[in-house]
Amino acid sequence: MGGGESTSSRATTYSDFVRAVENGQVSSATLDGETVSYTGPNDAEFKTIVPGDAQVSDLLVSKGVSVIAKSQETSMFQSVLMSLLPIMLLVGVWIFLYEPHAGWWQRWCDGLW
Repeated sequence: MGGGESTSSRATTYSDFVRAVENGQVSSATLDGETVSYTGPNDAEFKTIVPGDAQVSDLLVSKGVSVIAKSQETSMFQSVLMSLLPIMLLVGVWIFLYEPHAGWWQRWCDGLW
C-alpha cells in the first residue's frame, strides 16, 4: 500500500474506468478526493481523475467493488496560515493607516478633521 502503489499504477481515462467497473474488471478502488486508484485485470493498478458531477461511489458499490475512501486533509501549517492571514492583513493595514509616521496619509487625515 505504500510506495509500490505509486510506481506501478498507470494513468487511465475516466471512460475506461467506468467501462472496467461495468464489465466487472475492478476488484477494489480507493477514492481520494478527485482521484480514484483501482485494481483492474491481472491485479494491475490504475489511477484516474473523476469529474465533479460523477457518482463514482454509487457505481462502485452497485457493482460490488470494495471501496476505500480517504479524506483530503490540509496540513497543519496550511490551516494555521490560512486562519492567520486575514488577521495579519488587518494588522498590516491598521499599522499603515494609523502609524504616526505614515506621511501622506497622516497629513491627509489631519486635513479632514
